Amino acid sequence: LLKLKNKPNAILATSDHITTTLLLLLNKMKIRIPHDMALVGFTNSNLSEVLNPPLTCVYQPAFLIGQMAAQKLMNLIVNKKRVTEFETTVLPTQFFARNSSLNPSVT
Repeated sequence: LLKLKNKPNAILATSDHITTTLLLLLNKMKIRIPHDMALVGFTNSNLSEVLNPPLTCVYQPAFLIGQMAAQKLMNLIVNKKRVTEFETTVLPTQFFARNSSLNPSVT
């Protein structure tokens, strides 16, 4: 992606582990975060705030997601019913805007 004529101006990674690895690699390539490219991750671990720049993150309640999925699976197993209808559950999500995605020319 970084060799394209029209490079991306942001990357959204699926975990803080991947995002921190990207931060390291982009720094080695002399790509400045957020000046040259914004960076956003998931999870919002404690590490997010101490990175340079602090990492913008999306937080979803992973434990609750797993707990609810396990409960739904157990109900399917116990009730031995065929699934004919699907359910959507919306859980609270938080967005933590930090310096890794803030445009320095706007602030």
